[in-house]
Amino acid sequence: MRSAVPRISLRLTLVSLLVGLLLATVAQISIGGIVAQMEARSFSIGALAIGLAVLLGSGALFWFLIKSMARIQMPGRPRA
Repeated sequence: MRSAVPRISLRLTLVSLLVGLLLATVAQISIGGIVAQMEARSFSIGALAIGLAVLLGSGALFWFLIKSMARIQMPGRPRA
């Protein structure tokens, strides 16, 4: 017997979209700051690590957002 896939609420989807947009904005600002720092002085490994961490975190949230939105659009399974 197959286990039922838990349905994600619309509220959770909208909150994750809002968080994703917020993180994307923060990432854009931080990446701009990191590029400015790298242009102004020598390359910093710490700045690169912070930028990568922000990008990976926002990428993961974006992936989960797209997955949840795809589940909302999928039709229900036919009952046997």
